[in-house]
Amino acid sequence: MKHRPRLPHESSPLKKFFVVCSILALALLVLGGFWFLSKMGPRDVDYREVAVVGAVTDELLEFKAQSIELEAEFDELVSLREPEAEDIELIRKARDLQKAYVEGTNGLDGEAAQRLRALTVRYENNAAAKLQERSFQIEMEAQALAENKDYEAASTKYQEAFALQDEINQSFSNSSAYNAGVPLPYGARRFFLRQSLCFKPV
Repeated sequence: MKHRPRLPHESSPLKKFFVVCSILALALLVLGGFWFLSKMGPRDVDYREVAVVGAVTDELLEFKAQSIELEAEFDELVSLREPEAEDIELIRKARDLQKAYVEGTNGLDGEAAQRLRALTVRYENNAAAKLQERSFQIEMEAQALAENKDYEAASTKYQEAFALQDEINQSFSNSSAYNAGVPLPYGARRFFLRQSLCFKPV
């Protein structure tokens, strides 16, 4: 039995097979390309795993060790008595050395950065304590003068208390004494207004 001759527009089975294989191969190639690009793209980085040991020099390690020693010396002293000026200087030096270590490691040591923040707050709290105590004392003196209707002296005392609080705010902004209580400028204005309206001499 003879096969009928293939018409010009008809393809051979072998040719159809190659066309299908080519299409499948192209599809697989495209999918493989997308997979490869996804692997080459940006990835999430766990910065906790970033090693900083290689960037830490012996000098930086010495800064860190000295800072720890100074803080321990400060702790020992304040466990026996109230901190004095020379004691506060110890914690300031500990803060400065820790800062040098953190900056030297480009801030990659997260634990060291946290310790720096803690040392900063601790130093500023201690450094501002005497100023805050003096500011409160002067404010109480101003209130006593106002109650005795010595308004000029009370005004002077309020300004002194405000100046001390302003010094705290400017120099120790990380301390708990920063802008403590009712801001003195507002308290002073309220005092002056009350005196001018209610207690002005006839």
